[in-house]
Parts: sequence; C-alpha cells; structure tokens
Amino acid sequence: MKDFFKKESPILSLLGMGGGGTGNALGGAVANFYAESSYTSAGNFNWTAPTEAATYGICVVCIGAGGGGNLYHNSRNTGGGGGGLAWKNNIPVVAGQSYPLRVGSGGPQGSNGGPGGNDGQPSYFIDTSTVNGAGGGGANPNGGAGGGYTAPGGGGGNGGPGGQVTTTAPVGSVIGGGGGAGGYSGNGGFGGVNQNNPGTNPSGPGAGGGGSGGIQSGGGGTGIFGEGPNGAAQSGNSGLGRGGSGGANASGGDGGAYGGGAGYNSVGGVGAVRIIWGTNRAFPNTATGVDGGPAPA
Repeated sequence: MKDFFKKESPILSLLGMGGGGTGNALGGAVANFYAESSYTSAGNFNWTAPTEAATYGICVVCIGAGGGGNLYHNSRNTGGGGGGLAWKNNIPVVAGQSYPLRVGSGGPQGSNGGPGGNDGQPSYFIDTSTVNGAGGGGANPNGGAGGGYTAPGGGGGNGGPGGQVTTTAPVGSVIGGGGGAGGYSGNGGFGGVNQNNPGTNPSGPGAGGGGSGGIQSGGGGTGIFGEGPNGAAQSGNSGLGRGGSGGANASGGDGGAYGGGAGYNSVGGVGAVRIIWGTNRAFPNTATGVDGGPAPA
C-alpha cells in the first residue's frame, strides 16, 4: 500500500474493493470504488480532478495549523491555540480541471520580549469560503485564541485556546500549554497553565486534540481519516496533549499534527487537506478511512 503520509507530493489511491472494478475512463460509477489525495506538507498546491471524482463528487477535510507559543512576554509565557477543522461533502468538480488548495504552516514561536507567538496559517480547498480550517491564534499575554472553521453546508470544530493567563498572575509564574486541534463535530481541548489549572479534554464527541496538561507542553492534533476517539489532556505540569481521531500527540512543546497549538517557546502543528471520493463516502465517519474502511477506532 502506498504511503498516505508522503510529504513531497499528493497521494492518489485508486482501488477497487470487494470484487468491484476500479472504474472506467468513461466515468461509469461501479460498486466499491475508493480514491483519495492527501496533502500534509505546508504550502500551496493544485489538485486535478480525475474522471471518477467528477462522477462521484468529492468530500474534503481541512485542518488549520496550530498557533505558535510565546517567549518571555512580560514574563508570562503562554501557549498557542489549536487549528480549526472543517469538512464538507458532495462538492461537484469537473474532470480535468485544476483546483487550488493550501496547507497551513504552524505558527513560529514569538521572539524574546516580543509581542507574542505567531498565528498558524489556514488550510483550505479552492478558497476560504469553500472549505476552510482556520489557523490557531498565536500566544499572547492572555493565551492564544483557538482557530475557527468555515464550511458552508458542512461541519467541524474550533481549535482549543492556549493556556489562559490573567494579567494579575505573578510575573514569572505562568508557562502556558497549547490548545488542541478542532474535531469533526466538537472543539479541541484547552491548554493548561500549571498543575492547579490543567488542560481540558475536547468538548463533545468531535474527537478533537486534547489540550496540554500544563507547563510548556503542546496540544494534540486531529487525524485526517475521519471521526474516531477523542484526544485527551495529560495530567501534570508537562503532560502532553494527546491527538484525537488518529492525530499525533504533542512532541514536547510543539503542537501535534495536525493542528495542535504550541506550548511555551515552540511551534504549532502543521495543517492538512484530504480529498476523498467513491462509493457512499461522507465525513465525518462514513467510509472515510483508507480504501473506504472505517474511521480510526
């Protein structure tokens, strides 16, 4: 099986399952046909619609990149927000036509004594009014804001905010964690501040990334293969946010792929775009896994 996380180019899978064919050049729909393209490296790309994609219509999920953490801003070192997730089904496309898309880059950390962390970039298909996972907010003295989502006719969830810090907190006492990425039908968890104010689990059944447990840690990301189990916030000052729906856990202060917010002095998780088409497929969890399988269990 091809590597669906290959970085250099989109991945295209054209597999007939259960004895069905793989489609035909005339565009006739056949049973049990599944195909997809996944983009998991930051940058601008163009996707050209195959005949079969025009026959079935496509389903798209976009996850915005996580916001960057802060570094010694007023001695209050806060976390970045998680990226938002958006999905939309039954998008019509024309065979042979090229469509633009963007995968957002995680927000870098702020400079020493600077204004705060940098926002994560959005990830979108065609444009931000079609399917758009907004980037997470960069850390600021009161914590990074979570990312939103825009998916007319679709769904998704907001990213969780970075560790929220009051301006009355004692100087030097606050090191905030990153927020979790948004889920397929719920929001990402909040980042923590310290052992007395830990991160939170995602809200609702949306399988977003968990917020960090507290000091310095990043938030969890959300996977691209459809709605699965929720992420979770780890306990303790340095508890890493766990990914939801097969997304990556945070790596130290860096946010997890895809869309986790950064902890103190760290970088937000990269975004992602995945396009699927074929037999009876629909986000958040109908035959959205690889080759039409279920979303991650």
